Amino acid sequence: MIIFDASTLILLAKVGLLRDLTSRVEIGIPPQIKGECIRGVTTDARLIEQLVEQDNIRILKVDEEETGEAERLKEEFSIGEEAYALQLAKEEGFLFATDDKAAIKACKVFGVKFTTAIDFLIRVYEREELGKEMAREKLAQLEKYGRYSSSIIEYAKGKLGGESDEDD
Repeated sequence: MIIFDASTLILLAKVGLLRDLTSRVEIGIPPQIKGECIRGVTTDARLIEQLVEQDNIRILKVDEEETGEAERLKEEFSIGEEAYALQLAKEEGFLFATDDKAAIKACKVFGVKFTTAIDFLIRVYEREELGKEMAREKLAQLEKYGRYSSSIIEYAKGKLGGESDEDD
């Protein structure tokens, strides 16, 4: 199972990768993340709500002890509701999907394995489920909607058969 925070769910929904991903892997989110994702009246909010209703995204309860720890993480790392998702991933040993810089720092501190929306795009491309042109279009959308550094975008372009020299 992969535990998601709101930023990564929303980014994958915006670029059209979320529905397919939910058919491939088990995705879980705490109720706090669901609330954050569906509070707007947007296409991505509706998609996420539909995937929750279809049980393609599972809502995982956060017990009282985990809630207290999540609140501590929020304060210590200056993160928001993603602290609940991070705590679930940390507690259960699941992969954590986040594009939040502060949450990524917390993952590194606690040794929680994490992935990002760009990582999902690269994997889909490497499995030859997207052609180069479509993958590059989706990367451009991620660049538009996400807050990625230029080095991350250049790395991804290299992985998608672009001009970057970083190809490891």
